[in-house]
Amino acid sequence: MKHKHTAPLVSASRLERKLRAGAFAVVAEVCPPTSADLTPWLDRVEALRSYADTLQLTDMPLATPHTANLAAGALLVGRGFDVMINITCRDRNRIAQQGYLLGAAAVGIDNIFCLTGDHPRFGDHPTAAPVFELDSFGWLALAKQMRDGGTLANGRTIETPPRAFLGAAAAPDSPPVESRPENALRKVDSGADFLATQPILDVDAFKLYMARLRDLGVTERAFVIAGIMAVTSMNQVDALRATPDIAVPDSLFNYLRGLPESQRSDAGIRRAIETIQQVREIDGVDGVLIYPFGMGQDDMIALIAGANAIPTS
Repeated sequence: MKHKHTAPLVSASRLERKLRAGAFAVVAEVCPPTSADLTPWLDRVEALRSYADTLQLTDMPLATPHTANLAAGALLVGRGFDVMINITCRDRNRIAQQGYLLGAAAVGIDNIFCLTGDHPRFGDHPTAAPVFELDSFGWLALAKQMRDGGTLANGRTIETPPRAFLGAAAAPDSPPVESRPENALRKVDSGADFLATQPILDVDAFKLYMARLRDLGVTERAFVIAGIMAVTSMNQVDALRATPDIAVPDSLFNYLRGLPESQRSDAGIRRAIETIQQVREIDGVDGVLIYPFGMGQDDMIALIAGANAIPTS
């Protein structure tokens, strides 16, 4: 098997080209608004153009309705952005999943992030019927079949298969922590070309996780993009501690608690800048994904600039 940096391109993705060239990539997560008019949102997002290689569009995050990321992504592609869309299994059966992937390819969206998705009970429509016909592993395998095999789930030939760069989520802190590296390996076996992690708040623990990924050969086969989040308030700490996939170390909790409230935002951004600089030195980390939770767009830009991570090509 070819090393991930020398393997042939599977897509027209700018993100894939950069990663295979061995450059450090920056992905910024953005959420489409709940609006039929995306013009104001598109104008705001324009400010990220020079600060991210790729924009990742969420898919009804926390099971709350937003403008479909397929439509928002198509508009961003028309403006020259490299776009990644999340496609969850919560709202669509395999018929709709396949059609969504083909639609993304048709409008020039080359990066596909395959997720199981948050259950509707966690959102603002808690009685909505979930689908979950597939999970992230099955969805990855089907997307890979469509791309590499050129066939649908039922074996029917696709006239023009999608050329998709396939990603999956990794949660180093999700219990049981001991099995998370093997879970990441399963996702690569299922078809993931890259993994993007939940926010890394404990760099020492993440180093151990990455060492295990190297031992398993994951970093030789797939790119790893480390999640970055600025924790800027005690309310945010409470929200993160209620999330099973993210661990908030006591050191971070005590650090923020010891600061006046007026200083916590700047301190959280400084700490996130340090995290980018630290994870960048870890063998096998190929880029970062900036999560906006706790930050405005100007803060995201300041974070990327402060870490000297502004894309150069």
